[in-house]
Amino acid sequence: MLLEGEGFSQELLNSISKCQKSFVACSAFVRSNALTTLLADIQDIEVIIVARWQKQDLVSSASDLDTYQLYKERGWKFGISQNFHGKVYLVDQKSILLGSANLTQRGLNIGSLSNIEFGTTISANRADLDKIDQFLDTEVVWLDDYQFQLIKQDIDSTEKLNKPLSRLQWSNEIQEQLLRKVTYLWVHELVFNAPQTLLCLNLDEATQLHDFELLSLDIDTLATESLKNGFRRSRLYLWVISQLHQNQEMNFGAFSHTLHNALLDDPTPYRKEVKEFIATLFAWLEFLSDEFEVTQHRKTSSVRLKI
Repeated sequence: MLLEGEGFSQELLNSISKCQKSFVACSAFVRSNALTTLLADIQDIEVIIVARWQKQDLVSSASDLDTYQLYKERGWKFGISQNFHGKVYLVDQKSILLGSANLTQRGLNIGSLSNIEFGTTISANRADLDKIDQFLDTEVVWLDDYQFQLIKQDIDSTEKLNKPLSRLQWSNEIQEQLLRKVTYLWVHELVFNAPQTLLCLNLDEATQLHDFELLSLDIDTLATESLKNGFRRSRLYLWVISQLHQNQEMNFGAFSHTLHNALLDDPTPYRKEVKEFIATLFAWLEFLSDEFEVTQHRKTSSVRLKI
């Protein structure tokens, strides 16, 4: 059944009131005031919260730092997945509520101002639970005090600089702390077009629409910097970083071979198709020339990290 606005919030509150063992909430944005309201009566159960916590989320107050102290006080587990855009709530490993509602007062319709949201509830089967467990195991960095202090200091210093949100990135030290090694990919997580093509966007073209949605672009702010930031948020970017941390420098053929083995799709794309993906990938790595050094050799190209 499709639930709208207050109906979804009420269903979530009712489910939580009956919760006996565990509650998992994964939401791009998380606010401490919504958490306090939502989980006011919960005691003696396992609580796991995952937020996106990109830098602009905290600077803009879409999420807030106060949530971390709340987790500490109540013994909850808190993690970050910088590429997460979903909203999933799991109660007692039995009921899953999912939709468009972030874990905020506006998102959950529990404040004076509310968004218009839709959602639904389903019974969790084994396959659903396995997918959530895999996400928690492989995509989430569980925050500790050291990482939190680095993040807080970075946010405090950024607020004094008054930079545009689109240009905000974590420091290299924080980025290294928050990166999860990406070993496997699906074809739908690859970019299909070079950045120069997307700067002349045509959303009637299916591959360009795919990249536009994959990189979470905004047509009103489509520019070189927003493209770079969108690519940095992708799992493909994290996969490249993982490979170059491991191998220091890789040529076109090595990337092609490694990507072919990393793709989970069945059947795996032909090697010719994979080479086309790598050609596009190299265009992106040249585009991010402040991070990657692409060298043209006589018969091939190679890339390494500048930092």
